[in-house]
Amino acid sequence: MDDSDYDSDIAFELEESARQLTAFEQPRAYELGEIQRLRKHWTRFAKNSPTLQRENLLRPPPTVPQIQAYLKWRVRKGKGRLDSKVNINTLKKEFLQLERAVRYEENHTYSRRDRHVIVKYISRLPGLEGVSTRQRSKPVALFADVSDIIYFMLCCDEYVWIHPREMIQTI
Repeated sequence: MDDSDYDSDIAFELEESARQLTAFEQPRAYELGEIQRLRKHWTRFAKNSPTLQRENLLRPPPTVPQIQAYLKWRVRKGKGRLDSKVNINTLKKEFLQLERAVRYEENHTYSRRDRHVIVKYISRLPGLEGVSTRQRSKPVALFADVSDIIYFMLCCDEYVWIHPREMIQTI
């Protein structure tokens, strides 16, 4: 056996092992829906772009300017639940989902600097594109908690009330 054949065989095996994902790196069941939704959005985005491949989505991994263009496209074309435009938290989650999908499909991770540039870009989008920053209103306490507190105050409290009306006025 020739050494050059052996070296090329080893190189091929190393390349294949680098491409195969381990069980730990496979998408989890709850992530599959997110990845499918992201692929659907990315397909609609890539339809009008000559530089992005249509048959192999996310291959090669999108560059930082391509991700920024995708996020700007999502702001302009997406509809928000709380406002007319997409929320800034939605964009941050979509970037994390995109990063995760690229890691699963292409075994590629973005550098810390790239992540920082994109997150900074997302934080500037409200001024540039009018991204919604409105947050969902949240109650102070859930109804079940409030009813438990009232039940405790009326039935279980060891405090001796001077008058029954005093108990109701306290609540």
